Amino acid sequence: MDKDALAERFESQGFVVLEDFFSLAELRTCREATALRFPALASDAAEPAGDDVAATAASSDADAPKDDLASTECEVIAWGPVEEKVAAFVALAGDARLAEATRAAMPGGFVPMYSLAMFSPPRSKGQSWHQDCAPTPGKAKHHNVNRLIYLWDVDERTGGEVVLVPGTHRGQVLPPGGLQDDIEGQVVLRPRAGTLVFVHGQTFHRVKPVRRARVSVNLRVRPPEAPEDVTDVAVYRNMKYRFSTKEVLERRG
Repeated sequence: MDKDALAERFESQGFVVLEDFFSLAELRTCREATALRFPALASDAAEPAGDDVAATAASSDADAPKDDLASTECEVIAWGPVEEKVAAFVALAGDARLAEATRAAMPGGFVPMYSLAMFSPPRSKGQSWHQDCAPTPGKAKHHNVNRLIYLWDVDERTGGEVVLVPGTHRGQVLPPGGLQDDIEGQVVLRPRAGTLVFVHGQTFHRVKPVRRARVSVNLRVRPPEAPEDVTDVAVYRNMKYRFSTKEVLERRG
């Protein structure tokens, strides 16, 4: 996909899929580091991680109250490998081709935010419908962009498919409703290892329930106009939640 087509698709759809962006050889050291961090990736029989499962789909704040966030049914353990200076992920975040593709998707420029290696234990709930940041009227640039890199295949065997609703990043607010119910117009992605997916943080998106251990890497960025804490308030179908104050701003549905 050329740069103009990439920018146009991202602007119109709120997501772009670039298959085979990375080779397995390029991702080998990231896969090894991730498997060391999450041993369940090597065992199809591993049990869910119980109390270690943190509902942190929209933030790396693992201290958020589980009684509120658990009700969003987002079961994911978030790890920040770049912040921990894991060499393989530092190199991945600095990849020149990744930066070039990001500039193509975001012609106005971008600012790195933080990294999230998002691990879903076997037989966990995935991540329910959400927006990473709440739309703000008149401030179209106040959003994040997820740069999702897949180290292993996501398929029907693993579960955890990515579901998005194209075009919903244009100021729409996720409506109340069933946390994993289908939404008209949704598309289902099953990214193979090496795939790069750009997702606008306000595009409605979810991860289906997970059968076998699953992980994706998110090297999150934002436009220069967006505040540093742009992902502080997330929108779910049953609540709006502020991570910095661990506060439910609105009960929904």
